[in-house]
Amino acid sequence: MSSGSEEDLLSSAVEEFSVRSIDPVVLNIERSGIDENMIKMLAAQGFLGAMAPAETGGAGLDKFGYSRILLGTASHSPSVSALIMLTNSIFTPLMQNVDSDLLKRVVSGEERFCVAISNDKLSRNSISLEGNRISGNVMGVINPSEKNLIVNIGEDIFLVRSGFTITEKSKPLSFRGLGSGTVSLDSSDIVNLTEKTGIKSSEILDSLDYEVSCIAIGMSKGAMDKVLDYVKVRKTFDKPLKDYSPVANTLSRLLSEEMLLIDELDNVDPEDKRKTLMLKLRSEEFSKEAAKYSIQFHGGYGFFEDFGVEKFYRDAFGLPIMFSNYEGDKLRLSSMIFGDKSGYI
Repeated sequence: MSSGSEEDLLSSAVEEFSVRSIDPVVLNIERSGIDENMIKMLAAQGFLGAMAPAETGGAGLDKFGYSRILLGTASHSPSVSALIMLTNSIFTPLMQNVDSDLLKRVVSGEERFCVAISNDKLSRNSISLEGNRISGNVMGVINPSEKNLIVNIGEDIFLVRSGFTITEKSKPLSFRGLGSGTVSLDSSDIVNLTEKTGIKSSEILDSLDYEVSCIAIGMSKGAMDKVLDYVKVRKTFDKPLKDYSPVANTLSRLLSEEMLLIDELDNVDPEDKRKTLMLKLRSEEFSKEAAKYSIQFHGGYGFFEDFGVEKFYRDAFGLPIMFSNYEGDKLRLSSMIFGDKSGYI
């Protein structure tokens, strides 16, 4: 259970950083991606190394402290929060006992990495492993860079240090600040991370339930903050929108649910797989609802990038696709509820 003033102080620090350093460039993040300057600032704050051990330059926070960073940054830029999650919840556990020097360079902002872990049954990738060489093409690479590709072939996860090129960059529909791309690789500069860590590709997305909940709730808060400010000043028939009962009642209900979800996040055991999965599924659905009403009450203005609402709408729908296994999550929950395999027919 989360308690004490340390988390509150961290929440305040995250909010102060987000207002000072993220908000002025958030539109540029959506249009052009997270640049090197932002990565350096995130590293200087300790956000990129939040869960990394001290010997690699990390802060060594617990999950509750980490949750404050994810939630706080997601309410301003979901893309920034997702990068923090990828670094702390995927790159760090895969790398901390394999290449501490590389991990140190990443959490300090000196070096970047990219990720392409997919369900092979649904993947359009055409990569193969022959001996100690990986070759082929990988689509949908998140945070594309020229070094340090995390990719899977079946259950095995590999680090490809070099020997690949970005053949195409694209702007994804959601989490645009991360960017997406296709890489062509032909490399023997690889490490089988599954052999060294025991972490399988099928376990990666399932391990992110708590973190995805933090981002979903953070996005909900961001969308709600925007619309609450807007309805106080936007008038129709000389009355602010907040004075109309359909608006006030809807937003009051949404704000109440947001507060209950934050309270649940604060009190859930991050290691309780059943409760964190329940929380994630509810948080993902609520983030869609909160973003939808935020867009709706902004009227046509909500679809303009400058108002800062539409990114929450796009990213709320993209979150379960990019960082969850939505159908698999429902099967997992059914199995947990019924005690054996269920819901698959």
